[in-house]
Amino acid sequence: IRDRYTAKLPLVKFKKPSKPIGNDTVSAINFGLYFGNIGMVENALSECLRVLGKKSIVILTGGCGSMFFGNIKGIEFYWPDITLVGLRLIWNFTNPRGSFK
Repeated sequence: IRDRYTAKLPLVKFKKPSKPIGNDTVSAINFGLYFGNIGMVENALSECLRVLGKKSIVILTGGCGSMFFGNIKGIEFYWPDITLVGLRLIWNFTNPRGSFK
């Protein structure tokens, strides 16, 4: 599909933009990707918090999380490997003889 509809647009490495607006095709695409993702996460988070109806602790996780931490309203902590920590705790709880340290 890319070749048929966007053949002349360059592939862009996803990164935090250096300026708040793009002044060429690559920087404009990158700006849209970065701030579009921020807007998407903020809106999804807002809806989740509205449904929960109470104050919640929000933790940002994952490999690209450091790029967004501090730029998304409502996120209090960044813990890049929380999923792996949780899986280790579950393993240790369910397999006491074969614990990972």
